[in-house]
Amino acid sequence: TNESSTGRAVGQVRLVTKGGTNDFHGDVFYLNRNDYFQANTFFNNLTNTPRQRQNQHFFGFALGGPMFAPRFGEGGPAVWNGRDRAFWFFSYEGFRENFSVTRNRTVLTPEARNGVFRYTGANGALTSVNLLTIGNAGALNPLTGSQLNAMPLPNNTLVGDSLNTAGFRYNVTGKDVNDKYVFRYDHVLVQDSDAGSHKIEFVYNRASF
Repeated sequence: TNESSTGRAVGQVRLVTKGGTNDFHGDVFYLNRNDYFQANTFFNNLTNTPRQRQNQHFFGFALGGPMFAPRFGEGGPAVWNGRDRAFWFFSYEGFRENFSVTRNRTVLTPEARNGVFRYTGANGALTSVNLLTIGNAGALNPLTGSQLNAMPLPNNTLVGDSLNTAGFRYNVTGKDVNDKYVFRYDHVLVQDSDAGSHKIEFVYNRASF
């Protein structure tokens, strides 16, 4: 029986990176995805919430070929040519995105902000109570009032009890930046000999998110 050199587990995943060849090759790419060509969502339209922002830039390049190196010593060419023996490959991928995500948060209704809370009584009737009149509290103090005024008014009833609390739907902005680098070097030690074919390879991966 033949035994696999990569193990004998039930499931295996092997990642293979691209390598260089005897000829120099390269490519450049750029992809853009923009919300200008996208429709708004149903619930955003329902609450007059602007379309979510999305502007993606995906770009990069790749280069590969045979390795050339200075040759030391007398005799022969001054530069060692790695054709059929040594190859290199390098690639870079960049990603930039400016986006927004829709959130729906619970806020107080206009009545609750003024201290009037409503509830359904035991008799099934809608009842309200002004908390500011309990204990002769009077008006809200300036600090509490400024905090409540900083809270937006609701624009939907998808969350909350629709009496004292409701929903405020809005977009939160953000950005996503990442870079990926791959370098690979392959060197053929022995090829098609009595000892078989052997080579060494070096792969360097770096990703920054």
